[in-house]
Amino acid sequence: MQRYKHILLTTGLIIVCVALVCISVKIYANAVSAGILTKKDELKVVVPIVDIPKTFRGMGENILHDESNSLATVFKKLRKIRKAQLSNNILEISRYTSEPKDTLRVLHIGDSHIRGHVYPRTVKDMLAECFGSIVYRDFGINGATCNSYLNSRTMQQICTYTSEQEDNPLLAQSGGSPFEIKDNGTEDKSVGDKKSDNQIFHGDIIAKHHKPDLIILSFGTNESYGRYYNADEHYKQIDALVKALNEAFPGTPLLLTTPTGCYKAHRTSYKTRVLVSNGRHSKHGRKSRRYKTVTRTRTTYSENPFNAPCAATIVKYAKDNNLAYWDLYTISGGRESACRNWTSAGLMRADHVHFIPEGYTLQGQLLYCALIKEYNK
Repeated sequence: MQRYKHILLTTGLIIVCVALVCISVKIYANAVSAGILTKKDELKVVVPIVDIPKTFRGMGENILHDESNSLATVFKKLRKIRKAQLSNNILEISRYTSEPKDTLRVLHIGDSHIRGHVYPRTVKDMLAECFGSIVYRDFGINGATCNSYLNSRTMQQICTYTSEQEDNPLLAQSGGSPFEIKDNGTEDKSVGDKKSDNQIFHGDIIAKHHKPDLIILSFGTNESYGRYYNADEHYKQIDALVKALNEAFPGTPLLLTTPTGCYKAHRTSYKTRVLVSNGRHSKHGRKSRRYKTVTRTRTTYSENPFNAPCAATIVKYAKDNNLAYWDLYTISGGRESACRNWTSAGLMRADHVHFIPEGYTLQGQLLYCALIKEYNK
């Protein structure tokens, strides 16, 4: 008897499931015929839920700003790739001996945050997992500002750069760890201290076979790290780099990002007495102790006062020139919370400038989500 009940129950569940599928298909067909659901909706991608640390406070909305619709060609190509993928007409990129025709090529350039690879390659991996046909190259220079890219040699490296060249001495410059800036850009590279004597690239090197579909610019940390900050000078440096890139890669849309913000180190010297030896026992039975005076250094950290002005300059330039931008500084909490959020979550390194891999991974996830939100519009 129980066997028959089990069979009836199973049969009933199957009938219900089939009915639900039929209803769903009918609703989908009606939506398409009524124009409620468009082909564009079919190509939409689910925005993943990012695991934000519980200690984060006052975050801004994670969106990409593109009022002029400058990234339209990028998302159009992504939709074409997505459509082919859903139609089973595209294989994984790893199966190709060369890049397929419908491939989105992204070039992400910047300072040591990009040189560390974790941040940009998180974006790359997530895009590749969703769309498959993605070529994402990251090019970072330790201690770089926008001016660091304004010479023909560096521009040539960008034009012909492939991931196999990442160990090139030009990229590492000082040869240090990818998570370290040897001079921190505190004197020679910051905006307002000294002007670069680099020669601006004039377009004599054009790499058409390497032309990207999108260039992402991630600068600002070193520009804001000096004794002084000159917003006008920073604006001019961004403009010079954008013009050089437009000349090298005409028609390629640009996406500007702001840095998360950082702390400044303050080193103070002080003198203290240290025990050298206890000495020998005196005739009264006491030890004669010997001391010497030494100079030591104490390091404290405070939020960089130029974080907000630097991010504002990048945003202003993007708005003035109809470029897309992603304001990570505001998303992270802005002037009130950005730096404290990253430090309280234990995601910053001891230098209070760079991040541990988990911090860069979170930044990459946030950028990917912002791109997908804009793609789904």
